[in-house]
Amino acid sequence: MIALAAFFAKPIGKAVAITVLMAVIVGVVAWYIRDVRDDGKKAGAAGVTNAVQSETIRTQERSRVEREKTDADVRTVPFGARVDELR
Repeated sequence: MIALAAFFAKPIGKAVAITVLMAVIVGVVAWYIRDVRDDGKKAGAAGVTNAVQSETIRTQERSRVEREKTDADVRTVPFGARVDELR
């Protein structure tokens, strides 16, 4: 303990302590910023994913409704009329 106190009593000891402390603070701040940035990316990616999924569901629903309407129209027209329209 005395050797440690003697080390910090010297100017070089104080400079080393301050340098190490500053390096630790910079490292902690950089780590925090990285975590916040990663969380933001995840949140942004989730928002984009949700938007894409919602639009896909809407498109599939419109397609299903259109397909059902076309199928209903085809079923209401007699077979002979459908064949005649193709000629």
